[in-house]
Amino acid sequence: MLPSIGIRFDELEEFINRYAVNRDIKQAKHKSSIGMTLGELASAKEPLRWSIRSPEDINKSLLEIEKLIQKFGSLYFNQFQSLEDLYEVICKKNERGHVYGNEERAIYCVALAHLTSHTDDITEIVQQWRNVLQENNDPSGQFFEGFYQNYLKKT
Repeated sequence: MLPSIGIRFDELEEFINRYAVNRDIKQAKHKSSIGMTLGELASAKEPLRWSIRSPEDINKSLLEIEKLIQKFGSLYFNQFQSLEDLYEVICKKNERGHVYGNEERAIYCVALAHLTSHTDDITEIVQQWRNVLQENNDPSGQFFEGFYQNYLKKT
């Protein structure tokens, strides 16, 4: 068993859906804006997993999971109270370059920059993402480019 904790910001997800190309809207309605497995949240070493081999294991695992949610869940939720909090963590923290190796993160950073009035950062975000693609000789990035071109047309 691998439980996850996710936080959804409707305003952010709706913004991305408005400009996204080929995004499954049905699936996107249930998407978290940020999330991680409970095991990753609770353990800095290795992700925790729970194996269910018998019916007795279910209750034991659920009790352990409940304790971890009580201990770490509120800390995680408190870290992301606003879009600005999310922007600071996924788009600014630990040097910008770490964000742009992931197309979805680059899209989130453009959307967050817009929604949090950091629009001056958008050009840099786009350039960093394109640099990552070029450095990796990666021809992908169509999802990002479609999103970004729609964003430019409609804003």
